[in-house]
Amino acid sequence: MTEYIEPSQKHLAFIEEYLQVLEKEFKPHNLYAPILYILRQPGKKIRFNLTIKACELFGGLSEDAVYSALATEVFHNFTLIHDDVMDDASTRRNQPTVHTHWDLNTAILSGDAMLILAYEILLKQKSSAIVPILEHFTEAARVVCEGQQLDIDFEDLPVVQMDSYIQMITKKTAALIAGGMYIGALSAGASPEQANLLHEFGINLGIAFQIRDDMLDCYGERQKIGKIKGGDILQGKKTILYIRTWFSLPEEEQKRFESLYLGHSENKVDKVMKYFNQVDVKSYAIEQEQKYFDKALLALKKIEVPESRKLDLFHYANNLMGRDH
Repeated sequence: MTEYIEPSQKHLAFIEEYLQVLEKEFKPHNLYAPILYILRQPGKKIRFNLTIKACELFGGLSEDAVYSALATEVFHNFTLIHDDVMDDASTRRNQPTVHTHWDLNTAILSGDAMLILAYEILLKQKSSAIVPILEHFTEAARVVCEGQQLDIDFEDLPVVQMDSYIQMITKKTAALIAGGMYIGALSAGASPEQANLLHEFGINLGIAFQIRDDMLDCYGERQKIGKIKGGDILQGKKTILYIRTWFSLPEEEQKRFESLYLGHSENKVDKVMKYFNQVDVKSYAIEQEQKYFDKALLALKKIEVPESRKLDLFHYANNLMGRDH
């Protein structure tokens, strides 16, 4: 199994130091306890890592982007709290979700507070490019919300086109990954042109990442993925697996598959998985993941920095594509 690269102990210490301040100085406790709960969970902190690595790619120190990285990670976890509410998900990272552990009102309000905290953290970033950093972070945050709405809209449709799915995950997942990398690059003094190339890298990496996430939801081990296996099937999510399968079936079979997928029958996940395996949708998803990852690497190749600086980011991204959770 390929392992993703953990944040360094220095960076984990920075995150914990911030959380300790939050725990000791911010009141009331009931507002911030859920925030501490989700941020202290053993997540991969991918957006945090990529923001730091984007800064280092252009010769900056990790300290130059650490607040940008933390703000991006806090915003991401805010979206998870609210996503879990909308999906009525009971577990995340093998832990009860915030609205399950506390209640719905707490999850909504603590999530709102996290959004505000993300901006407070970002404003601590010392950079001559703080205005464009704020502008780009805000744009990425808005686009994430657009992606979430598209995902919700898709639930009422029998099927969506594959390009619509790609647009949705570009907004919902890839935009924040790319946005964090863009502001990490600006923190190191990169030009907008070079930062845009890294943004392109992040968009395509984010798309590939989400395709793998969709695949692991059905084909990963529950203990490793940290949530119910087949959760997307149970919620009727229009993932790459569903869309590819629907279009691969004969017309007379499409309706039966659609009814099964959008219904609530017994053993629904197992029945849907038979359709997935019938058309070998896993192989298709892997091919598409590789296609977008190759696009990401092409953008990385165009960035005008010494090749030696690209190695860390390349290895990290490559490991993400090999993850099994």
